Amino acid sequence: DLTSAMSGHESKHYPFLTVEELPDFFKALAGYTGSPLVVLAARLLILTGVRTGELRGAFWSEFDLEKAVWEIPAERMKMKRPHLVPLST
Repeated sequence: DLTSAMSGHESKHYPFLTVEELPDFFKALAGYTGSPLVVLAARLLILTGVRTGELRGAFWSEFDLEKAVWEIPAERMKMKRPHLVPLST
């Protein structure tokens, strides 16, 4: 039986913000004096829940602002399926 010799996959968990911490985070973000792109990217990551690589690889052609949706193509998704991200209007 090789079960004991095989190690299981260990997931690495990353720290996250709680709902209670979000107002302070957004205040700190508003006071950030670095690149405005960092501020926009941080907001988009929080509001859409996409991965950083998906956001960094985004093209304007993926966004349909009239339908308020961002379609991330399958080839850029971890699960290799297209992903629709609803956008706030």
